[in-house]
Amino acid sequence: GLPRERVREIVPLESIGSAPDLTKLQTQFDTHPMLAAARYRSEAALAGVSLIRAERWQDPVVRLFRERDLLNNQRQSVTGVSVALPLPLWDRKAGQIHEARARGAQVDAQYQALRQELEGRLIQNHLHLTHLVQQGIHFRTQLLDPARELFKLTRKAYAAGETGILSLIDAHDTYFQAQT
Repeated sequence: GLPRERVREIVPLESIGSAPDLTKLQTQFDTHPMLAAARYRSEAALAGVSLIRAERWQDPVVRLFRERDLLNNQRQSVTGVSVALPLPLWDRKAGQIHEARARGAQVDAQYQALRQELEGRLIQNHLHLTHLVQQGIHFRTQLLDPARELFKLTRKAYAAGETGILSLIDAHDTYFQAQT
């Protein structure tokens, strides 16, 4: 007895398709922004070790000088060049090098941990998606299609007068619940 515009229609369930290939997703895995940022941090830490190693040796100093001097009551001009090359007798920056190496190892370990975590999540989510696709296919073939067929047959039987209104309502409710 409801007017036609108040009857609810449910949008039919569309085909789910299939889950994307896991190997294809894993090949695109290295372009993940979090991994790229962690990789750059690791490269920067390694560059920091090289920088501290390079700073261990001081730069050579070249000096040009000109002096006037009074020696034996005579004025003498002296022009000279000096080169200073400091050679450390012991390594004063060994602690900083070890600290930079430890920082680099820590950043690299964080990168590896992040990579493993993201790869684990990717595999787990792909597994869940594959399971959901299989559930959708199973639902369509084992529940939705039989409910639709039962409703269609019950409608024909009701139109022919073979079943009562309660059977039609039950078949409609079953089909409606399967769709929802």
